[in-house]
Amino acid sequence: NAAANAVMAGCLPEYFPVLVTALRALEEEKNFVHMASASTSSPAILMIVNGPIRDKIGINYKDGMFGPGFRANACIGRSIRLCFMNGFDARPGILDRGTLGNPSKYTLCIAENEEDSPWEALHVSRGFQPEDSCVTVAVAYNPITVNSAYGHSGESILHALADTMKSAAFVFRFPSQWIIVIGPEHAITLHEDGWTRRQIQDYFMEHSSRPLVELIRMGVAQGPEKAGDDQLIRHCARDPEDIWVVMGGGTGGRNSAIIDTTGYRVRTRKIDIPGG
Repeated sequence: NAAANAVMAGCLPEYFPVLVTALRALEEEKNFVHMASASTSSPAILMIVNGPIRDKIGINYKDGMFGPGFRANACIGRSIRLCFMNGFDARPGILDRGTLGNPSKYTLCIAENEEDSPWEALHVSRGFQPEDSCVTVAVAYNPITVNSAYGHSGESILHALADTMKSAAFVFRFPSQWIIVIGPEHAITLHEDGWTRRQIQDYFMEHSSRPLVELIRMGVAQGPEKAGDDQLIRHCARDPEDIWVVMGGGTGGRNSAIIDTTGYRVRTRKIDIPGG
């Protein structure tokens, strides 16, 4: 079934190891399949590819990394969705109960710009070797662009990102993991100001929280209000390590993006490449 769906999606043979590894990662977390197939909130499958295979098969991680124009990004993501539609009958109004749908369900496959990043690559931070080719899989929502055009300090950039994270109400019901895609111009500023990956994670934990009473009044958290709710704080994630920083995108604009995932654990697996 995977091979047939890959062909229908337009995959070249060299894309297939990425698809197979992503499907195996989905098997490790059964709730991935349920959420990406049937949830009313319409999450998609996000894949982030690291290692030498990125350039070997042409997965884009620079200008327009979330957009059209790159066959590998488009076809690998599309093949995952076809596996869901043809394998599980995850179609709108049948198994797929997404009320609004999600354009990222067509494809949400990217790579990381490891070479230009001031921080270690995502898969290395997950315990793999730099020379390993890996794919990270998450059930995720649409990327939200944060344009901190006039933020010329690291803290101002992080403040803009943290403020946007606070608006993602769904995560305050189910604290989730985050993918923060730092654009190259923002990455340069953060690096020049001495921000480490862990300092960035700690900043988001501190500045992306909301009082419980606000969430109750918005209908995000269950009420009624009780005395002391204004003193209770909910964080956007359980732990700083649940906020993952990756680098990608093009130059010419000071843009980054946040991607909130569901409450299920993001998975990273090494890609088995035939013949090495």
